[in-house]
Amino acid sequence: MGTNNSELFQKALQELDVPIPRKLKFRPFMEAWDIWGMIYLSIVVFMIYLFLITYFLQSPYLSSRYGKPALATISNLYNESGRNGYKYYIQVDYLDNFIKENGTIEISPDDYRGLKMGNLVPIHYLSVFHTHPSLDMSSPWSVEFAYYVIFFFFLLPVGLFWNSRGLLVRGRAIVGQVSNLNDEIHNNKYGVNFTFEGKAYRVNFGIFKISGKSYFEYKPDQEVIVLVNPKRPKNNIIYIPSHFIRVPVRE
Repeated sequence: MGTNNSELFQKALQELDVPIPRKLKFRPFMEAWDIWGMIYLSIVVFMIYLFLITYFLQSPYLSSRYGKPALATISNLYNESGRNGYKYYIQVDYLDNFIKENGTIEISPDDYRGLKMGNLVPIHYLSVFHTHPSLDMSSPWSVEFAYYVIFFFFLLPVGLFWNSRGLLVRGRAIVGQVSNLNDEIHNNKYGVNFTFEGKAYRVNFGIFKISGKSYFEYKPDQEVIVLVNPKRPKNNIIYIPSHFIRVPVRE
């Protein structure tokens, strides 16, 4: 990458040489294939995660709240040893539109002790989750917190993306310089410093190693382009064209 840094510097200058506020368009796939690839992969992982949570954890709760009532016959009772003690289950057979289905339900220890094979028990079920009905006498718990967790992790890259987009639209392009941090905490690491309106600043998330593979592979004293928020100069980012999914365009 070192031999191409001057070309990247010139390309960054050319792309940002657009009146503020800059209008943006999506960068072609081949110019930012790694970012596009991460977006597509993140969407796939997000959808798989939602499916797994809904099907294996949330489905009994959804069945109890939105499902159809039915009478089921207990075909088996069993327990399994887990990290927090034993978990208790029953297997039931029931009819869904005259089609025999079977499902497994986790129940409380008290309900487990009071039930026997062959007992008829009231359940609720959804056809799409027919293997995970709910037992009326043992209300299932909701795992809504799992959706909040995935939503939070989804918001993190969205927030970073939105911040970089804002800097790309209204940020001032400043020339920064790679420098050795020279302290015990950042041993053998480098950062990017720049001056804005007479004050010195350091680029956020701009600490990196020179030797070996690195997200930012630059040489000491090399110049790079930094996008700076004029109102809050501490809000800044190194502008590397291939690391931005959007690119400024001229009118």
